[in-house]
Amino acid sequence: MKRRLSVLVPFVLFFAGTQFVGAAEPVKEPPAAKPQSEAEQAIRKAAQEFDAAFNSGSADKIAALWTADAEYVDEDGRRYAGRDAIKKEYAEFFAGNPQVKIRSATDSVRLVNPTTAIEDGRALLEPPPAGAPGTSRYSAVYVQQDGKWLLSSVHDMRVERPSNYHQMDDFEWLIGTWRATNGKVQLETKCRWLANKSFIERNYVVTDGGLPSSSGVQIIGWDPELQQLCSWTFSSDAGHAKNVWRPQGAGWVSQASGVQADGTKTTGVTSLRRIDDNTLELKSTDRTAGGVQLPDLQPVILKRDVAKP
Repeated sequence: MKRRLSVLVPFVLFFAGTQFVGAAEPVKEPPAAKPQSEAEQAIRKAAQEFDAAFNSGSADKIAALWTADAEYVDEDGRRYAGRDAIKKEYAEFFAGNPQVKIRSATDSVRLVNPTTAIEDGRALLEPPPAGAPGTSRYSAVYVQQDGKWLLSSVHDMRVERPSNYHQMDDFEWLIGTWRATNGKVQLETKCRWLANKSFIERNYVVTDGGLPSSSGVQIIGWDPELQQLCSWTFSSDAGHAKNVWRPQGAGWVSQASGVQADGTKTTGVTSLRRIDDNTLELKSTDRTAGGVQLPDLQPVILKRDVAKP
């Protein structure tokens, strides 16, 4: 990047200088943005209030932003008629997704008449819900009642986003926090989506008697060159490894090749077995270091921490 920049800078300076000397007309300033009307400002503020109400997890606050006879159509085409039905739907969503927050952006506001306006925008949920990644486009009709702009009709439309999720969807259930305990030794590992659900990041920390003994990070993703699911692991002892994964039974098994900080080559087999939605078994076998066979490790049973997704 620096080499390319060093070549481009003299060219840009030379060309800019030529342009300056030969310029016959002053550079025109871009037209000033059209000032927003009071109605548009009020609707943009109402959209921000919706985000705040959603992020508070309060169905009552959400309901207060709609007219009594409002209509909401979600991404799947389900229709909810009336403020009470909309409130009930949001209450159920918040109960099942207590950690989810929303970020939205208003793209345009059109005033149909003095008391009716249409807002078009985009919304994104974080953390992303299960399933293929995407954003939501929405069109919202506002009406003015008693001096306040309220939602009268909202239609959500899902927009798919490019991703390798279709190669990774079998690992969806891993997302969350997992723990295992063996005496004074504890293992905590957290899995989350990265890069538009094209990769999974798995951070892990092992503590012994409350003090950290090892840690690391693993990135799981689709290798387009090998046409296989792979992972890259970097540990606190300065070692690293690459695993090639393949499905097996109720889980996955991987062959690893790596190197320790001193250059010693390592190999091993890691298997991941899904026992149920909240329990998994992790095994490490066939391990070698510098060509010397190492003993297998005892299987580790991890439990999902439902309080910390």
